Amino acid sequence: MGASGRIFVGGVVRCTECGEFKPLACYPNAKGCVYGRAGKCRACQRERYRDYSQTPAAKATRHRCNHSERGKERFSRYRQSARGKATRKRLAKAYAQTEAGRATAQRAAVKYCQSEHGRRIRVQTQARRDARQAALPATLTDDEWQAILMDYDYRCAYCRTPFNDNMVITQDHVLPLSRGGPYTEANIVPACGACNSQYRARLKLKPVPWKYHVA
Repeated sequence: MGASGRIFVGGVVRCTECGEFKPLACYPNAKGCVYGRAGKCRACQRERYRDYSQTPAAKATRHRCNHSERGKERFSRYRQSARGKATRKRLAKAYAQTEAGRATAQRAAVKYCQSEHGRRIRVQTQARRDARQAALPATLTDDEWQAILMDYDYRCAYCRTPFNDNMVITQDHVLPLSRGGPYTEANIVPACGACNSQYRARLKLKPVPWKYHVA
């Protein structure tokens, strides 16, 4: 037993918070403490911090730090650092997979398509697509397209989001047009604007129609 009353047995130390015996590696470094480690394990410290972070005092402290000139400067440096950029990218990717993230991306796609720049780019893109399609099979009919929508239960083939009047419904080439993909029933699936923009010209497997999914 150490001078502070902490029990050290067989290479493990008892946490002063939860009372469990854990290896020294489970405790953060702390100069001046017994064994050079903090008394509380990392798991207990994280839990205590989560509880504290929701208190009014913690929120007031964060607000004060974030809105001070020093806090703004520190946050700006962090955003420009490699770690900050990696964190933002990871959080953005996780948010994009949520229902709220997909809705946000859909609204942004609709807003862009309605903008002057978006309309101009869409005309240019369509002109290039028409030029490519002129040399490729283009046999998809409206009846076939309606049948495809029914096969996928009027949902995006990739994220399975149900279509509604506020969404941009696109015809996505499974084998991209830029790679020689024809405009035929076998090569077209319904996709929301966000997923179509995300996959672009990447090769992908054709999603299984919704009607073939087992509940």
